[in-house]
Order: sequence, then C-alpha cells, then structure tokens
Amino acid sequence: MKTTKIFAIILSLVMVMTILSMSASAARLEYLEYFNNQPNQAPSFNLNQETEFGAAQPNEDDIIDLGYQWKKFTIPSISIVSVKVRVNPQTNNNFSHNDLSILLFAPNASASISYRDALGNTASYIEVDSTGVILEKTANYRLLPGTYYLRGHSYWNGWGFVTVTAKAQPNDPGGEPNDTVMQAKPINIGTQYQGTLGYYGKLKGNEYDRDSEDHYKINVTQNNTAVKLTFGRDQPNAEISISAALEGQNVSLWGDRLSLQTSTSGTITWNITQSGTYILRIYGGWEPVNYSFKLDRVTPPSITVNRTKATIARGKSLQLKSTVKGIANRVTWSSSNTAVATVSANGKVTAKRAGTAWITATVQGGGNLSATTVVTVTQSVTGVKMNKKMSLSLRKKRIGFLKATVSPNNATDKRITWKSSNKRIATVNKSGTVTARRTGRVTITATTRNSKKVARCIVTVRK
Repeated sequence: MKTTKIFAIILSLVMVMTILSMSASAARLEYLEYFNNQPNQAPSFNLNQETEFGAAQPNEDDIIDLGYQWKKFTIPSISIVSVKVRVNPQTNNNFSHNDLSILLFAPNASASISYRDALGNTASYIEVDSTGVILEKTANYRLLPGTYYLRGHSYWNGWGFVTVTAKAQPNDPGGEPNDTVMQAKPINIGTQYQGTLGYYGKLKGNEYDRDSEDHYKINVTQNNTAVKLTFGRDQPNAEISISAALEGQNVSLWGDRLSLQTSTSGTITWNITQSGTYILRIYGGWEPVNYSFKLDRVTPPSITVNRTKATIARGKSLQLKSTVKGIANRVTWSSSNTAVATVSANGKVTAKRAGTAWITATVQGGGNLSATTVVTVTQSVTGVKMNKKMSLSLRKKRIGFLKATVSPNNATDKRITWKSSNKRIATVNKSGTVTARRTGRVTITATTRNSKKVARCIVTVRK
C-alpha cells in the first residue's frame, strides 16, 4: 500500500513537472515570437516615434541569444533618413552592460545598406554598448521611396530604442525609374531640372541596388545646332564623381562629357549636326548625391582655316591661320605626315619632301571640332640637259630628234617647252622632233616649266 502511494506521489510530481515544462516552453515560444525573428513577421512603426528593440530579464542568470528582431518603416519620397539607436544604463547586477545592434535592409530585406560613420568610413551595423551611462548613435542614409527593414539584435537581458526620421529630398523629373534609355524622361530645352543618384532602393533584377544612372530625352528640331549643359551637384567630393554625357548618332560630343568631382558646377557644349532625339545620361553617384541641370540652345562653335589647299616647294614654308568662333579654347596644329610637311604650334608649315600631308587645326578639348588644309609639297627642277650637247646638223627636209632630261629624277613637274628661234629654217614639236625646212642656222631651246631651267642646241640645215 505504501509503495502504491509513493508511486502515485512520484507520478503526480512528474505530471506537474511536465505541465510546468510545457508552460515554460509555451512562454518561451510566445517570447520568441515577440522578437519577430523573420522579416515577414516585422511589425510597422511610425517615423519620428521611438520604438523598442530587445527585452529585459533582470533576474536571469544566463545570457540567452534569442536571434534577430525585425521591424519595418515606410518613407513616401526620396529622403535623407536618420536612424538613432539609444540604450539605457544596465540596472541588472548580474550583467555589467546593455547592448543593441541595428542593421538597415533594403525593401525586399535581402540586402543590407551601409552608411558613412563620423570618420568617413563605410559601416554596416549601428552598435551601441552602454556601461552605466546613456549612450546613443545615429546613422544617416539617402533612400528612395519604399518600405525598409531594421534588424535588431540583443541578448536576453539587453534592450534599446530606435527613432527613424526622414527629410524629403528633390525628386527626379517625373520620379523614378529613369535608369535605362527605354525609361528616359522627356525634358525641355531651357528648363531647370533636379535629380538624385546613389540612393538605395532601385530594383535591379530580383535585388535592390543603388540608383547610379539617370536618363533624360530631348528632341532637337534643327540641324547643325548646339546645346549647352549647365550642371551642378550639392557638394564636392574628391572620392566620388558624377558625370553627364549626351548620346546620339549624330552628336560630335564636343567636349565629350562633363564630370564634377572637386567642383560643384560646370558647363559643356555639344555640337549636333542632325535633328532628332538624344539622350542625356547622368551617371556615377556611387555615394548619394543631388544634382541639377539645364540645357540651352546656343550657336554652334566653329573653326576655319585661311586655306583649304596649298602647294609648297620642298624647303619652303607657308603660314596658315585659324579662326575660332563660339569658344575661347586654344588651337593645336598637327600633320598627317611629318616626313612630307611639319607644322609649328602657331600654324607655320615647312615642306620636307615631295608628297601630300593633311595639316589640321583642332580646338583643344573640342572633340572633333577641327579644320584641315591639304598641303602638296613639290620637288623643284634643278637642271635640264640635251642629248645633243651643243649642235645638230640636218639636210634640208630631214628630221632629227632631241631629248631633254630633267634633274633631279624625282622632280614633281618634268614638263618641257620646246621652241625654235626661226621656224622658217627649222621647227620643233612638243616631243623634241626637229624638222629642217631651209638652209641656215637656228637655236632650239628646251625650257622646264618648273624653275625655268634651259638647255640649248644649235641646228644647222644643209642642202
């Protein structure tokens, strides 16, 4: 009987312990659910209101890691977002400090977002650890509109508070997205626009990324015109540049692109040869930056030279002059073949040897804004000789042949002009063939057209 009672008592104790254990497990499960361990469990909280992360268990003897706690908030427009994390002094005598770590995640909660700390370094976690004093830390982000997640972590005995504030920033014209050419936003000549780059929250495939490119579309209705871009950014950054380029099939890209890095503003002009639709691409922004721009139609810059063609004898020189309109940039000169002709910094051409060279005047920093002179260098004739050294004797009505040889052999113009001093006695044709007509003496002269070099032969006509 005693044994039965003892067994019943033991069985009762086991049942009580089981019930207590189940109750404790249920309580722990309920506690873990309070921590919102998954993003899909994240409750929303309002901007500008402090929300609590973690929980206090002042009588616990052990630190138990409960995992992560998720909460979410929404911003309606492009904003500078400040996340302030605060912890209280630890009042539990069993533990010497209180801590909380917060990590910001993009709208799909798959990618964390970094920030710049007070030293300018890139950081991920906002970590606060308090030992007997109130401690807080704030991180700033620039975000596109959307719902973002905060993931908090603390020990069982740790807890803290988070406040999120948002300050709206200028929007892109028409709003996001305009990240591709197909999404390019139409803009007008003469209108000021504002935009943003480097903000987190741009959807790229199935992941969120930084907004690093913006595209705008303009219609140019005139041929041979030019547009001037006035471009600015909110603050200089020696590490981060932002650039603007105009893209289109018939854009000469005069000046190519404009990049702002250490300066906050600049201008650039693009020459457009044919009307049509063109894309203004603004890119960079690996760190957040606000920008503004305006496009204005201007008179196209131009350059001309005083001669489009020129012929120079070897060893001679020619001074070329350029005229530039619509830009004050310096002109540089170049030769396509320096073995034929060289050109100085001020446009003086010196002929080196026979041949052709293109002498080009180019506006420095002006892309393909240039003008060209085609220079032909000639080799002058230095002499001419007859095959009959001094004289030729012919009978009446007979013919003779004279040949003139020009030197040097590479002379550019080897043409000869033949002439008789008395055509009644003898004539000579353009090939140097002499025809005797009546008795007497005549001088046949061969003169080079270039340099006017002369060779002579005395022709005596007999019966």
